[in-house]
Amino acid sequence: MTAQMTARMIARMIGEIVSARGRMAVAVVLGFGLALGAGCGRDAGSGPSDPLDGGPPPVDGPAGTVDEAIADAAVDMPVGPATDAPTLDTAPDTANEEDLREDRDATSLPDVPFMRPDVAAPAATCGFEAPAFCETFEEGPAPTLGRAGELDPARWSVGRDTTDPAPTVFGVAFGVKPARLGACRPGLSDTVVLPESDVVVCEPTSTIATRHLLSANGSQNYGVLSHRIRQPFDFAGRTGTVKVDVDLTGSPLCGFAAVVISADPTPAPSFNEWEHASGPRNGVEIVFNGDNCHTGGATVSPAMHFFKDYVETVVVPTDNDPATCARTADGALNHVEIYLTQTHLEVWVSDATPDGATFPNLHRLWQGEVALPFSRGYVNLSNHNHATIKYWCGNRNSQTQGKSGSASLIRWDNVGFDGPVVTGWQEASAPGALTRLVGPTFSQGIEGCVTSSGGCEWRPDTISRFPDEGTARCGDPSTMQCRFAGEARDIGYVVPADGQPALAVRIDGVHPAGAKSARLALGAWYPSLSEPGPPTVLGLRYRLNGGPWHDRLISAAEANAFAAAQGAGILNQIIDLDPGELREGANALEVVSLGVKGGYPIGIVNIDLVLGGTP
Repeated sequence: MTAQMTARMIARMIGEIVSARGRMAVAVVLGFGLALGAGCGRDAGSGPSDPLDGGPPPVDGPAGTVDEAIADAAVDMPVGPATDAPTLDTAPDTANEEDLREDRDATSLPDVPFMRPDVAAPAATCGFEAPAFCETFEEGPAPTLGRAGELDPARWSVGRDTTDPAPTVFGVAFGVKPARLGACRPGLSDTVVLPESDVVVCEPTSTIATRHLLSANGSQNYGVLSHRIRQPFDFAGRTGTVKVDVDLTGSPLCGFAAVVISADPTPAPSFNEWEHASGPRNGVEIVFNGDNCHTGGATVSPAMHFFKDYVETVVVPTDNDPATCARTADGALNHVEIYLTQTHLEVWVSDATPDGATFPNLHRLWQGEVALPFSRGYVNLSNHNHATIKYWCGNRNSQTQGKSGSASLIRWDNVGFDGPVVTGWQEASAPGALTRLVGPTFSQGIEGCVTSSGGCEWRPDTISRFPDEGTARCGDPSTMQCRFAGEARDIGYVVPADGQPALAVRIDGVHPAGAKSARLALGAWYPSLSEPGPPTVLGLRYRLNGGPWHDRLISAAEANAFAAAQGAGILNQIIDLDPGELREGANALEVVSLGVKGGYPIGIVNIDLVLGGTP
């Protein structure tokens, strides 16, 4: 590891501790053009086996040749627009995905008056009379596991990423460690899981009255587990509304929830301020990781992260203002409503439900004038794990006993949005690698603590029994720390250098007939700190189905994500493809890296194919 990277990691550790509790009402103006004239205030089956106890055998070995990728890789099912959502009479029913691209050259935004809809609809339709998308999770788990876990892959794309310690340092490609679930359903509660068994549908609990989603993010040190709704969200010429019920307990050093609205189908959006990864190219991430009322975790307030050409602007509510906070309760849901036009955005949040059915005190936590360069995009529910093991989260004295030191555990329910049902799109996903981790970091196990009997216990299980690391006597690496014989998984792929055999990944279930556009959405880790020159010398060389090679270097806009002091980490990237190079059914994507002169290799993850203009 280079001295530059080591210094960077030390700076992160110091900075994140100072920053986590010391945020004030500031705007970090990096080019987003925010007008903060308005203020904040109130307006009236059986689960997977336990990998720590053996578990199913992992898949070993790198991706193979083009033919092998076509013949052998397991893939998600082809997907298309949801057919069970009604189309609003007040909106066009033929909105096409080809109109989805944002107008990046627009010099003015439409003058649309903001109007907060007053709709009281049942949870069965996610709080809308006629939603464009609604998911209540009442249908239970999907019949087969894939990258989307137990979610329906026709409606959801799930992305995972991690920078622990850096995605390709030891030949590892985005290593994800185990996560221990909380209460869920018979055969699954308190189970230790790995990707892709980390996104599960749970039965009602004492605090949640219905089936719901449990997301278990074991990606330590700035990891993201994201759940993107494939159905596009259209708010052109009107006030769009997104609603979701979510457990908002958490902390900036442990785990926390976020809702992202992005112009592109961004695989796993994050942010730079102590998470060290890029957001979407254009969009807004509403991050529920603050406690501006300083109640020790009993309340939450949002931080607003805006992105324009990857340049990030951060705005947090006024410090010590009760109007900017909502009360939380461990294992209970808050109700969140987001209202937006291209020029105005509001975030409303209730206090935690006391009975799993009613949501008291719905009030506005944030409002502001914005300048969104798009009017259609995608909604993403994100679960962030800052560092649950490192910061001894979920310990015996924690106010969030339902949480786990092994992971950020977040429960979601009744997510939906309004607007027209956009048609004319199709998506397909490449599978995650799911290979056993290799290299010095993982070859001898995962974090453990020496027990009183001299054995080695998985560190998160020690965390749950002790208030702090000192009490547990697990702080001295020379005497009390050990490597536990658990398993972890690579979820992505190391990209070979140009001149070496290419990485070959299969994307199945593609129906390109009539498609007017094709885009590849993926997360890419570029070793910008260990390579000389600007980020724009790095890139990917790719081809489809044995066709011509194409070079795709980091663009000038994407280079903005690397300009922040801490670097971009994983870049959420959209690559335009030629639809004519796709074929019906299985498609082979081959990739090599460009510009790497001897440092760490490039890694890619969360590969989605998005077609527009399809019949």
